[in-house]
Amino acid sequence: MSCSYNPSKNLIKKHLNHLEKNLNYYLPKYENILIIGDFNVEIGDNHMTDFSHVFSLKTLIKDPTCFKSAENPSCIDLILTNQLKSFCHSKMVDIGLSDFHSLTITMLRNNFKKQEPRIIKYRDFRNFSNETFENLLIRNLSLRNVTCNDFKSFQEVVNNLLNKCAPLKKKVYSKE
Repeated sequence: MSCSYNPSKNLIKKHLNHLEKNLNYYLPKYENILIIGDFNVEIGDNHMTDFSHVFSLKTLIKDPTCFKSAENPSCIDLILTNQLKSFCHSKMVDIGLSDFHSLTITMLRNNFKKQEPRIIKYRDFRNFSNETFENLLIRNLSLRNVTCNDFKSFQEVVNNLLNKCAPLKKKVYSKE
């Protein structure tokens, strides 16, 4: 992205040469071009047409932006890009800061991949009773005849009881 100001219509050739040097330096590193500025010439000017053609630039602003002459308004405040479809809602807005210039604005079109929701698992201990759990555990361990050396059976009994006394719940958080 570059901002540009050409103070006079007579200096456009020199101004565009300077911009061209900058673009030649940055284009090997970046493929997208966006130049916003007051060029003080319209896009149809010969120098602007040649410059735009060399870098495949199109203007996002078509309507007049300068109303110095009420009978003949001009479009000299431009937004140039080589990625025309990457922008939307380009327009001029009169915000009252200038006697005869409108503000040029545009919006970058962008799509973001929605992130997967985060799922958190937890146990619901709202109705859990230590005493009830302990009694059920002792009864189930004795019914299944689980010994101290039989960890897998012990783990199975405890997990089954936990699922009954403190059921697993899920909570989904969407990242927005």
